[in-house]
Amino acid sequence: MSETLGFFALLMSNGILIGLMYSLIALGFVLVYKATDAINFAQGEFVMIAGFVVVASLLSYKAPLWLAIVIGLLAMIGFGFGLERVMLRKLIGRPIIAVVMRFCAASARSPGARTPRTSPCRSATNPSCWGRSSSRPSRSSGRP
Repeated sequence: MSETLGFFALLMSNGILIGLMYSLIALGFVLVYKATDAINFAQGEFVMIAGFVVVASLLSYKAPLWLAIVIGLLAMIGFGFGLERVMLRKLIGRPIIAVVMRFCAASARSPGARTPRTSPCRSATNPSCWGRSSSRPSRSSGRP
């Protein structure tokens, strides 16, 4: 009985946390739209850039976690101000379809960020890997 109760608690906590993440994503869409009158579908890319900055700070510069997070926040603040000056100011007063297409084009320009760097055969866009398994057998398994 305690195992099923623990599993139920795990499922409930996962559901609540995923729901909270979805609500934050929706809040981000609403906040950006109300502030700029532009629909921004590139929110995921912005989070990815911040994550890359934090990971680069942790691995390359051996910064502590709290400092890496602060560096990521400061980098994204600078990126946001730069994006607003370079891209969003030009879109004020434009038809909404031009704004949506601009952000979709910016989102489509970063396919390299979606490709894992650890193995060339983990990408669905690499035709030379089609039909191959992405997992390699270990040497201790006795398989070639």
